[in-house]
Amino acid sequence: MTDLHAVIATSILYCCFLTMRENLERFSRFGRNYFLSLKPSNYRINSSQKIVFTTHKDAPRMRVKKDTELKNEPGNPWNVYLSGEIHTDWREQIKDVLNTYQVPILFSEPNTVHENSDDCGAILLGSESDRFWHDQKGAGLNGIRRRKLIQEADIVVVRFGKKYKQWNAAYEAGIAHAFNKSIIILHDEEHDHALKEIDAAADAVCRSPEQVAAVIAYSVKGILKN
Repeated sequence: MTDLHAVIATSILYCCFLTMRENLERFSRFGRNYFLSLKPSNYRINSSQKIVFTTHKDAPRMRVKKDTELKNEPGNPWNVYLSGEIHTDWREQIKDVLNTYQVPILFSEPNTVHENSDDCGAILLGSESDRFWHDQKGAGLNGIRRRKLIQEADIVVVRFGKKYKQWNAAYEAGIAHAFNKSIIILHDEEHDHALKEIDAAADAVCRSPEQVAAVIAYSVKGILKN
């Protein structure tokens, strides 16, 4: 085995160890909280300091809710990240339609104020005479928000507009795909060929904000409206 192979094997084993330790800690916390929730009438401590339920039928039953059940509870709305073109009100159109469907959603989005998005690095970290480094600073700061919000999202909607070539939107679609997020793409037919690879990686390709809202409503609550 070469040194490189040894390093790779060691890294894999270490990652497995961290995963196992995290799962054990979660199980330990769950077991402790479950025991504390029991009523004293349901169990007793025997001479060996072991927990004994009074009768089998008295033993409380645990039921772990599925992810879909938790997401559909009123206190657990889905997170939807709205990426892409910032020159039209497509985001507000999606929100308005979902309000009529009464589908609770937590929306997030990148900084949609163009000037602030471009100049944030220079304003916060100092100006640059070279435009390349000016943009580098801004891109770095915007990336902090972008990665966090996409990682927390249940659904990522990416809009490609008519007028501008949205390289940032394509990049965010790639981040969402890397995080294994559900992706909805929104663009007109004229971009079908240029975006064929991105469309192929998406779960749905829509032509209007209303279609996007309908897909989200169906995904979250099973509402089927055209």
